[in-house]
Amino acid sequence: MKHIPTMYGSPLNPNATPFRPKLPHRNHNDPPHQIRIGHINICSLRHKLYVIDSIIRKHNLDVVAITETWLDNSVPDTEICIPRMNLFRRDRTCKQQCTCKTSSTPCRKGGGVCMYVKTGSKFSLVQHHPDDCNIELMWLRAKRHGQTPMYIGCLYRLPSMQDNYWDSLSRSIAQLQGEDIVLMGDININFLTTSSSSYKALNTNLLLPFNLHNCIHDPTRITPTSSTSIDCILSNIDTVAQGTAHDCEHSDHCVVSTTISTDRQNILSDQQMNSTPEPRRDFSRTDMQLLDNLLQAADLGRFQSSDVNDMVE
Repeated sequence: MKHIPTMYGSPLNPNATPFRPKLPHRNHNDPPHQIRIGHINICSLRHKLYVIDSIIRKHNLDVVAITETWLDNSVPDTEICIPRMNLFRRDRTCKQQCTCKTSSTPCRKGGGVCMYVKTGSKFSLVQHHPDDCNIELMWLRAKRHGQTPMYIGCLYRLPSMQDNYWDSLSRSIAQLQGEDIVLMGDININFLTTSSSSYKALNTNLLLPFNLHNCIHDPTRITPTSSTSIDCILSNIDTVAQGTAHDCEHSDHCVVSTTISTDRQNILSDQQMNSTPEPRRDFSRTDMQLLDNLLQAADLGRFQSSDVNDMVE
């Protein structure tokens, strides 16, 4: 069988050298007083883990919140780990036959929330849970030296929630009254229609009492028949910047992201701030025509054999 030289250190690309990709990782030129956070409704994390990894790299996220993970206790953390990120999760606990007091329909499979944060960062899971299993909410606490802690939450609200949902949610958030909080998630209420009854209930029961503002002003879910803004980043912190909605080809929801002005070193370890990516090969100077000619001339028929012994020499 003819030998086809590799593209690394070969006639195809004799000058090929490892390179360090700039896009997926922060470098020393990044703002030292910002962290970047984001959210995506993924509809089954287990089957789209590579999408989350790509989103983290593309948007340089230090923290990513994910709704509709569709996980349960049959899926161990080891199956959904992402390099250089720590996982915190809260799966949907209601059984299908359960009817919660805040929902107008029986609970169903799916739902669930989780967050990934940079390894070595000073986040810890807040061990408090709402008194209603349909409040799909989790909080992480970020230690800040010389400052009060900051809390970042992830929330998923089913469209079928009844009015008393807000009472249960308010009781949970009230435990963090007076703290700096950021709440990301899919709330299934359109922020673009402020005259709707559902938005008025949200404003009365959540936004006004806790002084929360939404930094996402663009549509976040666009279908052939509708354009709504239901994915939000809510905060009572003045230094949260106006956010952005980014298209995601693997979800009908956008990725929403923003930055928080705070001392990165307070939250992220020196190791994370100065981390460098693994080397990768640069094929941008490869002679693709030569590669095509070599492949055309190669004897590849042996790969069609059903006997594995015929495929090696």
